[in-house]
Amino acid sequence: MKFENLTPYTFNPKLEAITQDEFLPIITPHIELHSRHIYETAYASIGLPYDDTFIQESTNLAKKFQNSQAMLLIGIGGSNLWTLAIHEALGGNLENKKQLFPLDTPDVRDYKKVHKELTNILEKWEQICITVISKSGTTTETIALFETAYNDFYKKYPLQCGIVAITDEWSKLYHLGQNEWWDILTLPKNVGGRYSVFSNVGLFPLAFLDYNIQELLTWARSVLRDFIQEPLASPAYKNASVLYTGYTEERRNICEHFFFGKSYENIGKWYRQLLAESIGKKSEWSESIGITPTTSIGTIDLHSVGQLDLAHGKDRTLVLVFPENGSPLYTPKEWSFPFLVENIRGISFEHIQYAAFEGTRRALLEKHIPTMTYTLQDDSIEDIGAFLQTKMIEVILLGHFFSVNPFDQPNVEDYKTGMRDVLAKWML
Repeated sequence: MKFENLTPYTFNPKLEAITQDEFLPIITPHIELHSRHIYETAYASIGLPYDDTFIQESTNLAKKFQNSQAMLLIGIGGSNLWTLAIHEALGGNLENKKQLFPLDTPDVRDYKKVHKELTNILEKWEQICITVISKSGTTTETIALFETAYNDFYKKYPLQCGIVAITDEWSKLYHLGQNEWWDILTLPKNVGGRYSVFSNVGLFPLAFLDYNIQELLTWARSVLRDFIQEPLASPAYKNASVLYTGYTEERRNICEHFFFGKSYENIGKWYRQLLAESIGKKSEWSESIGITPTTSIGTIDLHSVGQLDLAHGKDRTLVLVFPENGSPLYTPKEWSFPFLVENIRGISFEHIQYAAFEGTRRALLEKHIPTMTYTLQDDSIEDIGAFLQTKMIEVILLGHFFSVNPFDQPNVEDYKTGMRDVLAKWML
């Protein structure tokens, strides 16, 4: 993973002091995990890559399901975005022998599509793993989907369906799983869904799909160690300081990630949840803090959002992400219509994408729009792990700079309360 900061901002001495004098003493103990008591703090997720318990539990359970052909992954937000993002970024939909079917919202067409495909698998006498993830065990959308899937698949094909519940220890779902003899995996109480990829929430589905989760954790640890040793040189600190400075000094309240690869879109969606849910709230010195995260795909969105970025870039910061492809595909050397476009005969798709990436970078710099770039090795679980870990540290730091709690989500309950009221009236 290569990072470049192309912004005009100089580092704020105040942020440097906060980082080294306040933040480091908080998180440093978490990378030397000696016992589970470390999970009693709000920064519990920092220690996840160092806890071998989760990799052992997830790996062992994945072996039990090694003959299953597909996973039905039921969860919302961080419960399944992690897995879907990594799976797609690594090209799993094209190359992985096992199939992943995510369900995250009660959308009729989506469910019917998944139902049809899984039914075809089950009617061939193949096996599936139904994995339901809910930290509380009482998430309305998740349980509605799980109950429906349980009725449609497990009751009809009980010998071909295994069930795994991933939840807080002693939640209602945990107790139900014990009574029903399901396989159960737990996660630490103080680890929220959007920070949970290096727990059983992310590791078990990835292990099931035959990814090398040890490499994922190794590079997450490497990012943390590098940050501890030289925090001010880390991409996480530079990202956080640029976003904080841009917001406080120039009211840049939009952070746009431009991924030059369609398979990375769900990583952008995960970051959208991470930043919005972690930072969008009241702080000690303001009634509202809010940086709106957006995700765009190059080159598609250069013909829409790109116009807006370059014409009205004073309210945003751009992050360009370019995946270097190890399996190039070339245009024909002999063209049927050579007069249409020059300079693209016999070159790789990657070079065309890179030209668009570099052209975008230059245009943004000419407009003096703060820009940061990442270059990732495509199909590399190591670079994906490093990128995700960097982004989590970035957002935790940003919360520290803004004096907000990056781990809670007090206003999410607002819609849930209204939702429960409406459902209660319908059931009367």
